[in-house]
Amino acid sequence: MEEVLRVEEAYRSDVGQQIARISPAVAKRLVLSPQDILKITGQRETYAKPMLTSSIDRNENIIRIESTIRYNA
Repeated sequence: MEEVLRVEEAYRSDVGQQIARISPAVAKRLVLSPQDILKITGQRETYAKPMLTSSIDRNENIIRIESTIRYNA
């Protein structure tokens, strides 16, 4: 399944952990479970562990990823 999301900077606590924060609505559309891995595609492909966003991002169609993941994609 594929979803196009707007990229935002990761939370400081997530830096270095290969985490991709997404809203519960996006996770539901992608039918994700806690053990899944996200494939993130840009000019290249990279992978991250999906985790849910904080309450301020709940209704957003964004993905929060650190600069290393952004660079690798």
